[in-house]
Amino acid sequence: MNEPHRVAQRPAAESDREFLRTLFMSTRERELAFLPGGALAHAQLFNGQFIAQLESYRQNFPQANHAIIEVGGVAAGRLYVDRADGILRLIDISLLPEYRGRGIGTALVQALLDEAVPAGGTVRLSVAMSNPAQRLYERLGFRTVGTDGVYLFQVAGNGQPASACL
Repeated sequence: MNEPHRVAQRPAAESDREFLRTLFMSTRERELAFLPGGALAHAQLFNGQFIAQLESYRQNFPQANHAIIEVGGVAAGRLYVDRADGILRLIDISLLPEYRGRGIGTALVQALLDEAVPAGGTVRLSVAMSNPAQRLYERLGFRTVGTDGVYLFQVAGNGQPASACL
């Protein structure tokens, strides 16, 4: 890969907050199409959801690694991973629309699998049933081990039966 397209990660910082808010909004574009109200109402609603999501991640995964994905030195997305007890939890991976479909997400998730699986570990994630990323996860060997009707709970790794990975 040549330098302008080099993918790298760096720790997220407080100065990334506006980028992360913009990224969050970009992942909700389909939802916006169905909501009444104008841009200001949408921004207020999604700002509240953005803050709630950040707090939820911090409370539920206090030791997680929060990284900014950069492409050619430009912030392009985020990758949040929690590593505990031989399990890697892919908490969140998001890319701005212009970086989607370019193999970046595939490479990052594959790197997590390459980290966990040789050591006998597992990678777990949850994905919204409406999220097209499901196809990516299935292609990389994730299998669905449960659902709550909104999210699919998926796992890859360690060779155990799916029921052992819940």
